[in-house]
Amino acid sequence: YDTSICECVNTPITPPSCDDDDCTTTDNYDTSICECVNTPITPPNCDDDDCTTTDSYDTSVCECVNTPITPPNCDDDDCTTTDSYDTSICECVNTPITPPSCDDDDCTTTDSYDTSICECVNTPITPASCDDDDCTTMDSYDTSICECVNAPITPPSCDDDNCTTTDSYDTDICACVNTPNTPADCDDDNDCTKDSFDEATCECLNEEITGCGIPFIISIADPCSCGNPNNIILEDGTVLFYDIITVTTEPGLPSVNLSSNDGRLLTETGLPVPVGTEFIETTTSGVYILEVYTLMETPAVIEVSNGFSVKLFITDSCTCAIIPTMGEWGLISLFLLLLIIGITAIKSRDTLLGLR
Repeated sequence: YDTSICECVNTPITPPSCDDDDCTTTDNYDTSICECVNTPITPPNCDDDDCTTTDSYDTSVCECVNTPITPPNCDDDDCTTTDSYDTSICECVNTPITPPSCDDDDCTTTDSYDTSICECVNTPITPASCDDDDCTTMDSYDTSICECVNAPITPPSCDDDNCTTTDSYDTDICACVNTPNTPADCDDDNDCTKDSFDEATCECLNEEITGCGIPFIISIADPCSCGNPNNIILEDGTVLFYDIITVTTEPGLPSVNLSSNDGRLLTETGLPVPVGTEFIETTTSGVYILEVYTLMETPAVIEVSNGFSVKLFITDSCTCAIIPTMGEWGLISLFLLLLIIGITAIKSRDTLLGLR
C-alpha cells in the first residue's frame, strides 16, 4: 500500500527459479498456487540402432549415453567357418570357408585338413609296388615325379670260366644258365697225333704219338705146314702145329712182346703162351720172332706190342689129314698082321684041296 497515494500498488516480481536440476522434469512456477511445479517427463529415446552399444539417458548430464560394449563371442569351434558379429543384424555370422590346401608336393603322403585340430595332416603312405617282374631292371618309386622308374641294369656276368658251356642270363628265372656245348672238333686228320680238347686252355691239343709211323707188320713164317718136322703130337694125339710169328718194326726196340693171348697160342707143352713173352730180335734189322704152336682148326687171336702201339693178329686155321696115335698104329699093325695070316691060311687051304 502506497501511503503516498493511498492506493494498493501491485508491482510485478520475478518468479522464483523452479529448476530442480533434474532433466527428467519440466520446471514451472504455478502462479495459481504461487509454487514451483516440477512435472516428470519421459526421457528421450537414446537407441542408436547399434547393438555394439548400451544405450541410456544420463540424467546427470541430461544427455543420451551410448556406451560401447564387447560383441558376443561368435567362435563356433569350427575352423571351416569365419566367425564374426554382424552389427547390421546384431547376430553372429559363421561363414563357411574353403580349407587351406594341404598338398605338400609329396606323393608318399595323403594330404588332408583335420577340422578337429584345424591343421593339415600329411599321412605317409606306402608307395605303389613298382616290381615289373623283370630282373633286368632296377625298380623304384621316384617321389620327385610320383611315378615308377624301371631302370635297365646290366645282368650279372655268367661266365663260369668253362669253355665247354655256353653262358647266359635267363631273365625268365633270373639266374645264370651254363649250357653244356659240344667242344670243338680237334681231329687234325693225322693218325700220328692224339687229338683232344683242353678245357683248361680252351684249345685243341694235337700231341704227337711217340713211335707213330714206325713200321709194324706181323706175319707167320710157316703157317699150317702139316709136314713141318717141328710139329708135335702129344700123348693124347693132339697135334701142335709149329709156327714162327714174325714182327717187322724198328730195329733196336727195348721190347716187342705178346700183350694179349686168347689162350689158343700155345707153347710146346700145349699151354698158352704167357702174356708179356718177349719176341727175339734176329740178325735181320728190325725183325723179331717168336716160336709158337697152334691147334688144328683153332686160330689164335693175339695182340703184339712194339712199345709204342699194339696190333691185333689172328693166326691161320690149320687143317691136315689125321695122323694116327701110337695106339692106333698098333691096332692097324695088328689088323694087317691078322689079315696077312688069314690070306695065307686061305691060300694054304686052297692049295691042299687042289692036291687032293
